[in-house]
Amino acid sequence: MAMAIPSSRVRFGGFEVDLRSGELHKQGIKIKLHDQPFQVLAALLEHPGELVTREHLHQKLWPADTFVDFDVGLNSAIKRLRDALGDSAEEPRYIETLPRRGYRFIAPLADRPEQGTPETQGPAEPATELHAAMEAMDSPGSAASSAPAPGARGARIGWALPGLGVLVVLLFAIMRFANPPAVPPAGAGVNAAPPSKTQPAVGSALLIEHPSANAEANELLQRALIFIRFQYDPLRARPMLERALQLDPNFTEARVYYALTYIIAVEGGLSNDPGDVFRAEAELRRAVKEDPEIALAHAMLGAVHFYQGRLDLAAQELQQSVRLAPSDLGGRMWLLVLGRFLGDDEEGARATRKFIESEPLFWPARYHLGELRREQGRIPEAVSEFKKVLEQDPRNSTTLRCLARAYLDAGNLPKARQTLARMRPQDAQNFRARMVRAQLHAVEGKGALALKEMDEEVLKHADLQPFAALDAAEAYAVLGETDRAIEWLDRSMRKGDDRAAWLRIDPLLANVRQHPRFKQILNSMEFRWQQRIALAKQQ
Repeated sequence: MAMAIPSSRVRFGGFEVDLRSGELHKQGIKIKLHDQPFQVLAALLEHPGELVTREHLHQKLWPADTFVDFDVGLNSAIKRLRDALGDSAEEPRYIETLPRRGYRFIAPLADRPEQGTPETQGPAEPATELHAAMEAMDSPGSAASSAPAPGARGARIGWALPGLGVLVVLLFAIMRFANPPAVPPAGAGVNAAPPSKTQPAVGSALLIEHPSANAEANELLQRALIFIRFQYDPLRARPMLERALQLDPNFTEARVYYALTYIIAVEGGLSNDPGDVFRAEAELRRAVKEDPEIALAHAMLGAVHFYQGRLDLAAQELQQSVRLAPSDLGGRMWLLVLGRFLGDDEEGARATRKFIESEPLFWPARYHLGELRREQGRIPEAVSEFKKVLEQDPRNSTTLRCLARAYLDAGNLPKARQTLARMRPQDAQNFRARMVRAQLHAVEGKGALALKEMDEEVLKHADLQPFAALDAAEAYAVLGETDRAIEWLDRSMRKGDDRAAWLRIDPLLANVRQHPRFKQILNSMEFRWQQRIALAKQQ
């Protein structure tokens, strides 16, 4: 089949393809497209209007000695290409499917010189994600019910989630405060004026990497991202994502965020339902089957396995997330969280400091370093890290909770009480905040109040969230209920918690440290840690 186009640059429908550099742009904005989908696009553009057979694409994408499930691989590449173009198999504007035969590029091509000043691509589409975000932030209570903003019709919007991180907070934090690179508003031409200082942070936060061909589904995902990333309200985001998936059942990115709402709710203390973890897992497994290269889906599967105590599988998924998107913060942050759970405190602290050097405004890393320092008994350093986070966001509920706990460990009960009082009412009632309040009451000698806070629902959450099992053990230890404290310590160990060094100095465990079972648990944790170190040296 002979090349049918003379230029290495091809334009169509607001897109420009550079066949030499392997780049795709939409109105001056570079669109992320992996190698195989780009090769498919190049093959179709070589023969516009003509059938390109599946056999030809097979030969082009995979050498003869490559063993691969060709049908799955090609279908995945075509789907990612259509996502990038905002195209639809049912109503194609660019790529038409000829069943069982192949594909045909059907859009008209525009000529363009090889060199020269780039042109502005037609009238700019409105940056609706900015308007929607500002509206929601100005009126938090009305964003969910207001009509979807117009625009973003079929546009390819490029956004890689900066991450998901530490269990709730890290997870939410990463999404809330990561500072993605500034990009022009959607639809802006290359000659457009630079965006304002506030525009990139808000606009980028709502960009979609693999948009649907259904414009309403895209808008619903953008609106959901407002509640996930800026207002930490996954329960309000979830119905929007459900509707987006009704409109486009193949909207993989919306499916990943739909799963994410269940993970955030559990991690942040909004849910204590074990079924939410399994719901997230089912959605993520479907998403990975639809598109194996979505890094966020692998990072969230890592979180699911972490909740399930399947730590080896968690590590595998997180490492896969990092391999797919090395610059993405989510998989990297979750690996640090997993390391903390496994007792790698000093190595984790070094890695986290390095993380902070490269991402100084990424608050989950500072929060994580603060927790590591607290669990090393270095309370002033922990307090310092927590306060740096609160300078960014004085209402950060996770950091307020951890700062209160640091003061509690130091015996400064007035400051612990004052810090908890700084939480918003809705944050103060989540399961994780209630557990810290129970610990404070226990230390104050208010046993009845401590047990009232630590009711059946709070304990149900403690049994679901891996780090929280130790929180329950600490509260019971202070209350003098040794048997229950040992029971929760045993649960924590069986979940894979190997923070033996912290258990040796944890001030809230002083009442049970001489218990024979405590020593057995400690020995078991230390043995597992030594086995991991030995195995790592062999590899």
